[in-house]
Amino acid sequence: MMDLSLSKPDEVVKLLCDRLRKERLSRQMTQAEVAARAGIGVNTVSNLESGKNVGFENVVRVAMVLGRLGELEALFQPKVDSLDDILRYETSPVLNPAENDFIQEDIWLLQAVSSVVPSSTAKMLSR
Repeated sequence: MMDLSLSKPDEVVKLLCDRLRKERLSRQMTQAEVAARAGIGVNTVSNLESGKNVGFENVVRVAMVLGRLGELEALFQPKVDSLDDILRYETSPVLNPAENDFIQEDIWLLQAVSSVVPSSTAKMLSR
């Protein structure tokens, strides 16, 4: 796996566009087939594969068609590694009520874990 942390945005776009094209071809699908199943135009698929700006919803539609929605699901998930992270997310403003459901699930999970681990481990996690 390539480390993208030192890459420029246009390099990341090129890499992802190449991966998208290879994924489509590995499934033996034409751009027209992907477009039809995604409910978008062939030009949109072509633009996506060539790195031209397209709406994010179109990226999601193509990911769904190619069975790759799981990778998008992890995108921008809150990083909750400690009890301090939970508190930070609890007190941060949430603009969309649907976002609060995901955060509440993470909080519940960490609280459940902290109730079964020794208190010394919980203290270590909260640092």
